[in-house]
Amino acid sequence: MHRLRIYLDTSVISLLFQDEAGERQEVSRDFFLNIVSPRIHDVFISAVVLEEISRTPDLKRREAMVNIVRAYQLPLLAFDPADDVLLRLASLYIELGIIPSNKRRDALHVAVATIHEMDMLATWNYRHLAGVDREARIALANVSSGFTKPLRLITPLEVAYP
Repeated sequence: MHRLRIYLDTSVISLLFQDEAGERQEVSRDFFLNIVSPRIHDVFISAVVLEEISRTPDLKRREAMVNIVRAYQLPLLAFDPADDVLLRLASLYIELGIIPSNKRRDALHVAVATIHEMDMLATWNYRHLAGVDREARIALANVSSGFTKPLRLITPLEVAYP
């Protein structure tokens, strides 16, 4: 079986601690137990995720999310906030209206995943990331910028229950 390279945005970790999320919380737990823990695929995060976690207002939830990153030893993809290529790519997603201008971190998630040639970006963010139309528009922007490896924008459901 081919090991996929999967980038997690913050929503996947956050959903582990949102009891009101119901089935999505259960799927996130299954994803960590059945995919991340046994290292079925290579799963990564970036400093963007850590920065978003650090902004979590609920201190207990923030600590729990940090503990997940540590417990599962989620490797960090290199992220240089001054990297012109990364910043131009994230800005392009916003300029093209693919990602709203007030969701710059979402654009950074996609840019990091693209530059590091991830197979997938796993997210629960339907509003600004997950979706076939958005995936196609990001693919066009990526190809026009010289990044030809396809990046799937998926939910953990699509990985946890293949």
